[in-house]
Amino acid sequence: MGYFISVCWLILVQTQTTTSSSGAAEATGEVAEEAPGGFFDDFQYMLPMMVAIMALYFILLRPQQQDQAKATGNVTNLKKNDRVLTVGGILGTVVSSPEQSEFTTIRIDESNNTKVQVRTASIARVITDDDQKSGSSPAKK
Repeated sequence: MGYFISVCWLILVQTQTTTSSSGAAEATGEVAEEAPGGFFDDFQYMLPMMVAIMALYFILLRPQQQDQAKATGNVTNLKKNDRVLTVGGILGTVVSSPEQSEFTTIRIDESNNTKVQVRTASIARVITDDDQKSGSSPAKK
């Protein structure tokens, strides 16, 4: 994104009009005509660029930020008996998730009561009832 903005800025600077002819007219004593305004003086040329940057923001950046905030919010509010999916693909149920701890304990096997301690940051998402009903996650065995 930074590269795109720098290229746009370079194009804007290069298209600016210069007023070099007025210096030659002053040297000869002629009355110099007023040069046309520069690129930034005329708003109609800047408007399409502003619209394009706003469109990029609303199409690309904003939805990504909203999804990331939603995912982070779900993982930070873990509580006992939440079904979770780790980034490694392990499904489990939260046994304990201390508030300020870096690690969360999840139970991955109900019959043997197998528990695994994982980093809280490695939990990809919390599986809700809607996810289980729609079949987007594997069914519980």
